[in-house]
Amino acid sequence: MGKRYGLLLLLFTYIQGHAQTLKDKAFNGVIRIDDNQVAEIAGNYLVDIPLPHSDDKAYVFFLDAHMPVSLFQKANGFFPNLKEFILIVPDWAYYDDVAKSIRGTGIYCAEPIATNIYYHIKREGAAIHIDSLRMQGSEQPELSFRKQKTSFKDTLVVYRTETYGGGANPKDPMLALEQEDAPFIRDYEKQHKLRITGTFKQYKERKVFNYYTLPGLSTAQRLQFLLAKRGQWILNRQDKFILFAPEIFTPQLMPFEKEGAHKMTPVNYDK
Repeated sequence: MGKRYGLLLLLFTYIQGHAQTLKDKAFNGVIRIDDNQVAEIAGNYLVDIPLPHSDDKAYVFFLDAHMPVSLFQKANGFFPNLKEFILIVPDWAYYDDVAKSIRGTGIYCAEPIATNIYYHIKREGAAIHIDSLRMQGSEQPELSFRKQKTSFKDTLVVYRTETYGGGANPKDPMLALEQEDAPFIRDYEKQHKLRITGTFKQYKERKVFNYYTLPGLSTAQRLQFLLAKRGQWILNRQDKFILFAPEIFTPQLMPFEKEGAHKMTPVNYDK
């Protein structure tokens, strides 16, 4: 037990950037991912948690939602700006085995030992380095969960960003897709009986950026739109057979620039 606990303490020390001792048995600021914050369609997931990003901050997630851990072990998708993080996952296979072992025995008070698997995931470009450790019962650290914010001052919660050439690059082929946006979204609104609002346009670095904030939609409705837009935003898609791999979508926080050369302006699809 001492050796395994030491490994975990070293892991936490490396992530948090401050010294830990054998007396340090708590981990603060854990972000819980619940089922009510997650939507799933055809193996794709939206984790609907706005996350302020800081390069020098430790991020620890507790995955209460039932999601494939393999999707977190990719270079992009789950908060792609994070270079490393810890993911704590209940050992569901162990809990299932315990439930099966007592089924039909008449024993109803038996409880499994609290068991979690700790993943340290480090991203270096396209490379992923993963260490894992399984801990049970009292050998685990105490977890203190962070209260999650849902609103941010002068900040956009962006679920999708699209980029195409501006005035300096009028021949960018992606402009053809941008011209499809208004009719595509009007048809989508009619088909799904909802409104797509909160899109902002920004001119920056000789490019045009469209930011989709999707207010007023449920997590499931947001994911459905993201999947539809992913399929639409492909050149000559009618001539291609495209099979998308399942992925995790997460929102991104961006400063809302209200004035100046990089002013963000709302997009009206009804024109």
